[in-house]
Amino acid sequence: MRFFPVLIAIALTVITRTLPHPPNFTALNSLPVFLGRHSRKVYGYLISVLLTLASLILSDLIIGDIEKNFWLRYLLFCSMVFIPSLLSNLKSWLNYVLSPLAGSIYYFIVSNFFVWLTSGMYEKTLEGILLCYLYAIPFGINSLLSTYFYFAIMETVLFTEKKVSKALHSKKLITGK
Repeated sequence: MRFFPVLIAIALTVITRTLPHPPNFTALNSLPVFLGRHSRKVYGYLISVLLTLASLILSDLIIGDIEKNFWLRYLLFCSMVFIPSLLSNLKSWLNYVLSPLAGSIYYFIVSNFFVWLTSGMYEKTLEGILLCYLYAIPFGINSLLSTYFYFAIMETVLFTEKKVSKALHSKKLITGK
């Protein structure tokens, strides 16, 4: 992982969570998917999980959003780091396109299941869980759109940083020839 793009991705995640935003339109889903796409080997995934966790904790402390079941949310986001590796058999461009989609769908299904299970807002019936998912659709759409939006920004920063770094280290720029 490259330092500057990861720093920008974390800053983007914290800033988009702490500033006013439409419901569920933050970089939070994008960060673990982005980090997971660029993780290699066990220590890379461990670092990605820790960076995701750090950005969650930092932004939660800033906005004062430590809730009763915070560990479920933290576990959910940290597990999203592994989604790109589950799609690693796909061609690179397909993995690039499907990883944010899979991350958003995974988050939608699991988080709303826990809302249904723990909130007391819905009956513990098939109708109750279906109603929970139905009411969550507008939030899920925002989450999906923001995941692609911020994922594209993070990937663009990484791509640009690689190109600039390569250009700065090429012999032509260093010697001026």
